[in-house]
Amino acid sequence: ADEAEGAEVPAAGELTPEALEAMPVVQLRVLARSLNVEGMSRREIRDAKKEPLLAEIRACLARRGQR
Repeated sequence: ADEAEGAEVPAAGELTPEALEAMPVVQLRVLARSLNVEGMSRREIRDAKKEPLLAEIRACLARRGQR
């Protein structure tokens, strides 16, 4: 079940807080998987709502020294 049909993940430099907020949940899930976020399993990512996804993605990017 690949829900990412047509959902492109932006380059790391484009992941501003505003860009993340504007992304649909499907795209945030794809991004979370591609970043291999540490705080969520693939199943948790699949079921997650927007706010938890944003929190994990932001934490992951902060650990990597980005935004």
